[in-house]
Amino acid sequence: MSNYQNYPDAPPMHSPYPSYPPYIHPQPGDGMATASMILGILSLVVFPFNLILGILGIIFSIRARNLGCYPGGKATAGLVCSIISVVISLLVIGLIALLIISIPNNNNWYWYY
Repeated sequence: MSNYQNYPDAPPMHSPYPSYPPYIHPQPGDGMATASMILGILSLVVFPFNLILGILGIIFSIRARNLGCYPGGKATAGLVCSIISVVISLLVIGLIALLIISIPNNNNWYWYY
């Protein structure tokens, strides 16, 4: 007969080193969402190309949302920045067109001095 029957079981053995965190797989539209966010931010900063970059940012963010990307993250930031940039650039283009139309077409510039 053994005297070890009254002792509790040994605690489970743990590794003395911390384990690696589990790998998180990227979502299907994560690359498109990142591209839309970068294009949206660049469209607010880079003046000569803001209309083109803004339209591309809108396209990429809509594509990322259609691929099933998380709706509250980078795709939304890219969409908002791109829409703001497109609206501002269209207002600037309209203002420039209005100023060009309002300039008189005669060559008598001495009347304005």
